[in-house]
Amino acid sequence: TLAAKPRNAGSTGDPSSPFFRVGVPLLLRTNPLVADIYLRLSELKYVKLFRKGASFGSEDVKKYHDTKKIEFFYVRQEDAETLTAKMNEALESLLKRDPFPRGVSTTVSLASIETTHALVKQVGFTPEVQRLVKNNVDLVIKEMHESPSLSSILKNMDIDRGQYISAHSHMLAEVSCALSIGMKWESPINFKKLTMAALLHDMSLSNQKLARIKDLKELTERRQEFSSEDVEEYRSHTRRASVIVQG
Repeated sequence: TLAAKPRNAGSTGDPSSPFFRVGVPLLLRTNPLVADIYLRLSELKYVKLFRKGASFGSEDVKKYHDTKKIEFFYVRQEDAETLTAKMNEALESLLKRDPFPRGVSTTVSLASIETTHALVKQVGFTPEVQRLVKNNVDLVIKEMHESPSLSSILKNMDIDRGQYISAHSHMLAEVSCALSIGMKWESPINFKKLTMAALLHDMSLSNQKLARIKDLKELTERRQEFSSEDVEEYRSHTRRASVIVQG
């Protein structure tokens, strides 16, 4: 029996794992499934729930996400390129929607950020992953055009504590672009630069609790809560993100 509790805490991607995780909102838009889909029961145990070619629909979302509070499913690394290509098609289709579904796009964008960070750690910054980043940047910018004011963004701010890294990155992109508008510094190229920096700056972090530390002063004050590896991860995360993008 599956426990009725969220399965979204912890790492955003373990490089040593043969699986990477995909958020439910994004998986919902990859039908028919182009890879086998697994549920993680423990750190080492996965069970196959959906076979390649099957459909993942609203009833599955209700059963697993809404009722059993499962936020992520898992896919084998060897299927990463195929599934990432399918996810890119889904994002590109969403970008063409008229009228543009802002609420839906935000949910999909958050799931896409989570998956992008996991993919970067596990398969690298491949061309398909780069395309996923670009589509997500375009998605956030299009959301901004629908509601560009800083006040409206802050009014709707509700960061998911279980998925802090992706929610924080998404919110930072919107706030940065809204501030640039207020400073009369807006332009398509500036929006793209600000959004990409926001979405990628924390991608080398994996600990959601650590990611909520606001500065080095707070990290020093809470040093006993984290390992030496965690402290080094925090101190070097922006530099490592830059190395990943350049490499």
